[in-house]
Amino acid sequence: MKQEMSLREEVSLMIKSRYPLIYVVSWEGSRVRKELAEIAQESKKQSYFWDVVSGWVDANGHRVNLDAPIQEGTAKKKVSNVEVESAQRAVDGILHTASQPCEAKGRLFILTDFEEYLENGYVRGAMRKCAEKFPYDGHDTIILVSSVMKIPDAMSKDVTIVDAKMPDYRELREHFEKFVESLPEEAKVDLTEDDRETLVKAALGLTLSEAENAFAKAVVQNKRLSRDDVQLILEEKKQIVRKSGSLEYLESKVGFDAVGGMDLLRDWLKKRKHSLNEDAKEFGIPNAKGVLLLGTQGTGKSLICKTLGDLLERPVLRLDLGSLMSKWLGESENNMRKALDAASSCSPAILFLDELEKGFSGMQESGDSGTSSRVLSFFLSWMQDNEKPVFVVATCNDFRKLPPELLRKGRFDEIFFIDLPSRQEREDIFRVHLELRHRDPSEFEVEKLAQRTIGFSGAEIEQVVISGLYDAYDEKRELTSDDMINNIESSIPMSRTMSEKIQALRDWASQKARRASSTTAWDEEKALSEKKTTAKK
Repeated sequence: MKQEMSLREEVSLMIKSRYPLIYVVSWEGSRVRKELAEIAQESKKQSYFWDVVSGWVDANGHRVNLDAPIQEGTAKKKVSNVEVESAQRAVDGILHTASQPCEAKGRLFILTDFEEYLENGYVRGAMRKCAEKFPYDGHDTIILVSSVMKIPDAMSKDVTIVDAKMPDYRELREHFEKFVESLPEEAKVDLTEDDRETLVKAALGLTLSEAENAFAKAVVQNKRLSRDDVQLILEEKKQIVRKSGSLEYLESKVGFDAVGGMDLLRDWLKKRKHSLNEDAKEFGIPNAKGVLLLGTQGTGKSLICKTLGDLLERPVLRLDLGSLMSKWLGESENNMRKALDAASSCSPAILFLDELEKGFSGMQESGDSGTSSRVLSFFLSWMQDNEKPVFVVATCNDFRKLPPELLRKGRFDEIFFIDLPSRQEREDIFRVHLELRHRDPSEFEVEKLAQRTIGFSGAEIEQVVISGLYDAYDEKRELTSDDMINNIESSIPMSRTMSEKIQALRDWASQKARRASSTTAWDEEKALSEKKTTAKK
């Protein structure tokens, strides 16, 4: 597979190929300018840097005079303000300097945040003139550096766009090691090689300055740097999510170990955690795409998604598909693009889509003029082509409403069916919820409670515990097993009211999905049914 070129390699190739106008899109202007200065030095070119505050400076930040002499008879340019006048002088300086002999092997003119001035007719005309002359008259190149891409239509054929990627693992690791070396002696560094890799991976998606701020914050707050500081780094990623306006950063109050049962699914997910290391890539393992969780309501699908960040040590970002839809043509697709771009910028991350079938249900209808279909198409293309470590985890309650495209092999790494919990899993769930409410499970008849809740979902078991607490609190006494048994007897589980729907889901999943648990309530129900049949005989 062809290896992707770095920013330096790509820009260097363009300069050697005499591309006249290069537009570098990056949030890290200082990092890009530093790389461009190094490119100029390596290729033995003169480099000049301009911004509206400093004017023209050299690679060392010293002022240089590139002003073109004013000739008699030159038409006076109309300017709207001082900034535009400065931009006009800048392009005049480029034209004048480029017309002079150069002892070096050409020149690089680097303009920062210049996109606003391209709307000015004189500036735009001068830039197009440079684009026409530079490939034939010398070895000069103009490079625009900005955090946003804004190019007038008249210049679209003259400019070549380069997207500066966020720092990769190697760059962040080098920066991290330099940061650690610069720490004072009193700052304790308690990191193994694996810890260092974990911290740097947590910082992926941040700029070098954002990552350094996060590392520094950990040192200042704790007077040390350790693996526990992963959460502080993830806090910095929350800022990216908040600014996007389309994603929600989820923080679970419980860890992954609080999820009861689902041994097969838990084992599958834990294996994906180990595959996130750098040596796994060298082994040939690609980034995991994601997993689709099917099951009835209340079986713990959303809980798995919310607590997965604790296992994989990644932020969990929830995307509400319904909030992306707009009545304006093209706006829904644009909202999806922004959301996925924000998720990619936070990578490595977990992208959580709850009740997937509701978000794309409009595909079966004609009322939305194909909007849902286009949004789905964009999402599927992103899943197919995305190379960022974004792990997509989605839930679904009704497989019949899912578009067939989502269920095709290769979209998700795996599809798991989460059935109603088995007796052992119900015991685990009771223990989890009792411990969460500061009760000792050994003081309750957990086995008896599990036996009496055949067909109950995890959410229904939680409500049994909560209802028992209400009853005990109302009578000013401690919770007992009888309180929960009374609530079990008065409850009608969903498995009775929706038995046909649940059975249809089980029948479909038995052919199309993997089990999340080695034993389920279905196995338990079949065993009881066979036992009754045998007893009758």
